[in-house]
Amino acid sequence: MFGLTTTRRLRTAKLKIFGLQTQLGFARGFRQAGNDARRRAEQDLAAEIDAHLATIRQRLTAEQRLADQATSHREALNRQASSHATHAAVILRDAAKIRSQLEASLAAERRTTTSLAEQLLNATSGQSTAARQTLGLPETGPWERAVDGLNALVDAQIPFHIEPDGHISNPSGDEHIEWDRAAGRWRLVHDDETSVTITIDDTLGDALSAKGYGR
Repeated sequence: MFGLTTTRRLRTAKLKIFGLQTQLGFARGFRQAGNDARRRAEQDLAAEIDAHLATIRQRLTAEQRLADQATSHREALNRQASSHATHAAVILRDAAKIRSQLEASLAAERRTTTSLAEQLLNATSGQSTAARQTLGLPETGPWERAVDGLNALVDAQIPFHIEPDGHISNPSGDEHIEWDRAAGRWRLVHDDETSVTITIDDTLGDALSAKGYGR
């Protein structure tokens, strides 16, 4: 009787142990499945993140390439604009130089033409007003105009006299007339300007040289 009871208890204990082992196996299986699922989810997430990062890198690379191209194009345009500006400045400078030369040449030609017309008039028609108008000259000759200029000083009650060196001075003022040898012209000079006066001998020498007599 005692042996039968013991056997029954052992069988019951084995059944309980088997049931517990089965439950433990299921639990381990579920946990393993959960771990596998978690690992797969983590792997999928990591792969998705890597793919997203790769896409971002590609976009950044493309944007950097476009930025480099834009910078290169802008620098090329700046160089081209600078070259055009330099070329334009050279053209303007050359144009100003040519204009200055043309104006100087025109003034010299005008003086030469006027001088030749005066000489022609004096050699042919004297002081004919009609002839002077035909030649485009003032109604009076150069000597008359010189006299008119001196008389204008007299009419204005401006005292003046001719200095030994040839220039016309005004003792009571700061203006006088001097011969500019470099320009070959008489000009009005103020006392605060650099003097261009030369001696009367130089003035007469220049005049004689112009007429072919030499010094």
